[in-house]
Amino acid sequence: MLLESRSIRKLICIVIFLLIARSSFAQELELCGSIGSSSDMKFKDAYGIGLQYQQGIGKKLKLGLGTHYYHNNAHFTTESQLMGGDIYSHYVTRYDVNSQRFSLRLNMQVLLRDNDFLSVSLGPEVSYNFVWGREDNSIWYGAAVPNRYYYSRYLDLAKKIGAGLISKIEIKNFINPRLSLCLNLRSELMFRNGANRSHSYEGSSKVYWMIIDYSELQIGLKYRFKTIGKTK
Repeated sequence: MLLESRSIRKLICIVIFLLIARSSFAQELELCGSIGSSSDMKFKDAYGIGLQYQQGIGKKLKLGLGTHYYHNNAHFTTESQLMGGDIYSHYVTRYDVNSQRFSLRLNMQVLLRDNDFLSVSLGPEVSYNFVWGREDNSIWYGAAVPNRYYYSRYLDLAKKIGAGLISKIEIKNFINPRLSLCLNLRSELMFRNGANRSHSYEGSSKVYWMIIDYSELQIGLKYRFKTIGKTK
């Protein structure tokens, strides 16, 4: 996994160099807000903000490099049951989780439709993610006499590689000829890294080691810079 992380970082650096070297192509900058969801309750209904630079390659391709930050305060409850001999215990855990995620993203989009008013694109995306957080939780448990236990822990920083798809609808000439209204839909899988230490209640714990699926809906504004060497 360490070699894969280094490869992703090298790939992003190469792309930055190519974007600078090929600056004669159309250049675009997009600012967006987003809402995300996941099967992991810690990431459900998270809100974020992102910035992406895009550059055209020929007439049918666009290369994008961006960053995105997500923050989420999640509150949810889980239940479990345990039988030990003749003793039956019912556990209820209340989670109050502060989760944060910062992503570096690289994508290649193919233009499926492109005219003066609308463009539709689709393509693959890879990402390098930093995920961390904190929990302030409580557990009710017991048989005849219920007990309650409180604990807090920091969720260790995880560095995770992700891969997925991005689809984009762009409405051009929005208010200004250089502005576009963009609607993006992203789906992503962040792969497993490291080993599990989530059984530890106190102190610091590694809970983001597992595979995490993620989906995002983004709405943003894109600004198209004047192409170098051309005038309007």
